Amino acid sequence: MVEAYAAYQAFYEQVTGARIIDHQIITKDTRQVRYDNGVQVLLNYEEDEALINGAAVPGGGYLIKGGP
Repeated sequence: MVEAYAAYQAFYEQVTGARIIDHQIITKDTRQVRYDNGVQVLLNYEEDEALINGAAVPGGGYLIKGGP
């Protein structure tokens, strides 16, 4: 629980006050969300690792890129 909270808190601090400017469905199981402050979140709902816009995202995981 502590790990999940810490991960969420780090993400929340990066997107507080930012607006979603784009949400793309890359494949049926992968997504990219872009915020107006430069943060990008790559989401992978597949069981296996996926390559999303050149970035390896673990299965069932996410990757946060960019930011203020």
